[in-house]
Amino acid sequence: MRAASTTRHPYAAPPAALRAHVDRIWSWQSTADASLPTLLPGTGAELVVSLGAPLAMEEGGRTTHLPDVFVFCLRSGFCALRATGSVDLISVRFRGNGLRHFSAWTMADLADRLTPGSVLFGAIADDLVPQLRTLPSFERRAEALAKFLEGRLARFLRDDAREDRLAQALYYGEPTLPVRHLASELGTSVRQLERSLLRTSGLSPKRYRRIARLHLTMRDLHLRGTADYLDAALARGFHDQAHFIHECRDLIGRTPRQILTPAQLKSHFYNTSLRA
Repeated sequence: MRAASTTRHPYAAPPAALRAHVDRIWSWQSTADASLPTLLPGTGAELVVSLGAPLAMEEGGRTTHLPDVFVFCLRSGFCALRATGSVDLISVRFRGNGLRHFSAWTMADLADRLTPGSVLFGAIADDLVPQLRTLPSFERRAEALAKFLEGRLARFLRDDAREDRLAQALYYGEPTLPVRHLASELGTSVRQLERSLLRTSGLSPKRYRRIARLHLTMRDLHLRGTADYLDAALARGFHDQAHFIHECRDLIGRTPRQILTPAQLKSHFYNTSLRA
């Protein structure tokens, strides 16, 4: 069978008002016979608006059709997406705990589930699809989506920027640095760090770090298009091959070889970092 072509539109950095909480706005278009990625765990969240055929997911041998607007926030396991026709989506990638500033929900409420946009944002989310479909370009769609988010941020912004800095320090920090040292560098105690992260993400510092390290390693491998994982794993702080395999099995439920298939490496949602 001839391989289907997939087009990724240029992604855009968010406007200044959103940058503390949003990494990027991006889009994806593909034909009906193109494969979609299997989603893997991370510390952030994605808001997906499907403007083409409905998306579906396969789980436990069952196929479930997804709403046109949904948020996924995977902390463990995986989600296999499937196309039911031509795909045309635009998505918002939130930093760490950033999504909590756009609704009354906490990250702990959203973890390991796909949440309909109407549940998270109310009926206004259903208006996004017809509004964005009328716009002729990715740039116009991204502007409209950013305006929607700015309105949500003005209403739900939480006055605890320090909590976000703690999560970012765990995500970008040296993976082998003891948590007590990180807490000291941030001017807080281990107990305060633990309480802060549990309150904002529902995760302990140790688990948050484990998920972040695995996510960053998987991103490196997908962007390089290689299943030869040992060097990338060692560079991210895994002790050896057995340690990396254990973390894949524990956090995803699959071995690295089961995850890093040619199809998955070719079709994925990972992007290079926009962080300065």
